[in-house]
Amino acid sequence: MTGLADTLIRPRRAILRIDQDPQWIGAFAVLAAASLLLFGLHYEQSSREVLSHLPATADTAEREALARAFREEFWRNLFALPFRLLFGWGAFAFALAVSARAFSRARGVRYRKVLALEVHAEAILLLPLILQSVNLPTPSMAMFFASSQNFLLNSLLTSVNIFTLWYLLVLAAGITVLCSVRHRSGLVLVPVVWALAQLLNIGALTLLIRVFHFPV
Repeated sequence: MTGLADTLIRPRRAILRIDQDPQWIGAFAVLAAASLLLFGLHYEQSSREVLSHLPATADTAEREALARAFREEFWRNLFALPFRLLFGWGAFAFALAVSARAFSRARGVRYRKVLALEVHAEAILLLPLILQSVNLPTPSMAMFFASSQNFLLNSLLTSVNIFTLWYLLVLAAGITVLCSVRHRSGLVLVPVVWALAQLLNIGALTLLIRVFHFPV
């Protein structure tokens, strides 16, 4: 918990601690537990809203069948969430480590340090989810542009907010220390890798929507 708190309040201290002792399992467990709790709250609110908007023609059996389907899907997603987080954060840390190696002034880049940095920095991205759970909006770039029918563009603009910038700055500061990368290179490298990862994720989601004809 101390490492996560330092990441939010004193990131420099957290980064130096990671450099000396790149532990990440405890921080991941805390963030995964918090993510599970927030997922449960959000899923319950969403399912209640869907059930409340069912047409009047829906009978009791149909409502119960839909509620049962929601419960089954909830437990599947809840079980899979920690594994999805671990895979996503691990993959992004790997991309950062590989990219940092090209700019590093040291002999090697330790993946474990980059992974520990990424896991701790994810605490920042948990904050907007907490705000959403109490119905508080998160200002993003989408506020400054007219609404678009382009799902890819809307998703990318929504993902850029003050918490994202905070997260990227902490990662950039960490990369410069942990991977011996120049400050200027870190400030360019981290946002570029993050943007590419976002485009890859949103592109894959867009492809699934088109293939399966999901409504947007």
